[in-house]
Parts: sequence; C-alpha cells; structure tokens
Amino acid sequence: MSQKLLFVMGVSRLLVAGVCAYFSLPSAPERLVLTNSVIDFGELEQAQSVAGEFELVNRFRQKLHIKRIFESCSCTVSNLEKQLLEPGDRTKLRAEWKTGAGRGPTKVVLHVAYELEDKTTGEISLTMRGNIIPDIHYEPSELVFEHDTPDKRTIALSPCRLKEFDVKEVYCTHKAFNLSWSKETITVVFDPARWPQDEDISAYLTVVNSSQRDPKMTISIRVSRREKERSQS
Repeated sequence: MSQKLLFVMGVSRLLVAGVCAYFSLPSAPERLVLTNSVIDFGELEQAQSVAGEFELVNRFRQKLHIKRIFESCSCTVSNLEKQLLEPGDRTKLRAEWKTGAGRGPTKVVLHVAYELEDKTTGEISLTMRGNIIPDIHYEPSELVFEHDTPDKRTIALSPCRLKEFDVKEVYCTHKAFNLSWSKETITVVFDPARWPQDEDISAYLTVVNSSQRDPKMTISIRVSRREKERSQS
C-alpha cells in the first residue's frame, strides 16, 4: 500500500473521529438565560432611587411568553422591553428600587414567570442588593421583653450619615411601655400588668427626628412568652 494512500486513510479516520466526537457532545440545556442575575449597588443611602438592567435570552427551541413579573417589595417597579420571544431572541428588564427607610444589607427580588409555546411554565429570579447606610444608627435593632417580667431597656442612638441630629419626639403603639429620651438614648420601661396575657401582638417605637431621609424611625418591640406557656395557650 502506497504511503499516499495510507496518509489519506489516516486523515479520513481523524475527520470521522472528530465529527463523531462533536455530535457526541451534550447539547446546551434549553432555558431562559440571564446574562446577569444579580446587581450589587454597594453602599446606598436611605430614600435613594437606583436603577438596574437585566438581559434575558430565550434559549428554548420554541417561542416563549413572559407572563408576569412579581416584585418582592412595593419599593421596586419593573419595565419589560418585550414579552414575546422567538428562539434566540433577547429582551431587557429594567427595574427601579427606592431604598426608603431601609437600613443595613438589603435585597429585592424579581420573579419572572414565563410560558412556552407547548404550555410548559417556568420561573426565574433576579436580585438587586446593597448595603443601606442610615442617617442615624440605633442599637439594639429590636427590643425584647418577657411578658410577665417588669423590665427596662435602653436604645443607643449615634450619627451615621448625618453628623448631627436631634430627637424631637418618641412614642409607642402600646400603653404597656413608658418612655423617656435624650439626644443619644431612649429608655423603655415595660409594665406587664398593662400587656394582654392571652394575645401575641406587636408593638413599635416611633422616633421623630431631624433626618430628611428617615424622619420617623420605627423600632420593633417584641414581648415573648415562655415556650411552655405558649404551647398551653
């Protein structure tokens, strides 16, 4: 057998092997693809408005209809470029997030519900997040009392984004708590005799202050019952 013929046969075998290997590769999964699923804004202010943009690509082999977008918070508004996508089509989803009176690490989630031409349905999620730096910091973030024990708690206030602030008024949603305050502290005294013994309810402090972004800070108060008493009620 001539060397030329051997060479041709060898090349042919390599080509056949390459084609077989190519067709044996797993195909890309069919799905609605996100080019970016998370947008991190870093540090944010209270009462700030930020906008993010996501791109969605139809990698299914059939038409796709985006039926609805569910926002996890009313502080977010979204706008979709187009709802009907042919295979390979792209669309942009723009969302605006208003941080409001939020504080600390926070995120909002957008749930995108879709339906395919064959009536198969699915859902994907998109996230916008950031660390909201408040004008005024308070510690602790929640007050906890035992429902049958008279007690006193103190909240410490300190400047954060605001270098100077004033506390104008502090009030509570329940009469079981007596309040006194200065510029840097709020003292809360709990009277269990004025707290309903057979109900699980919540109470809140409102701190009226000089911040323009968060002029009425809300602090949660939780009155807990012991587990044994809770299971018997």
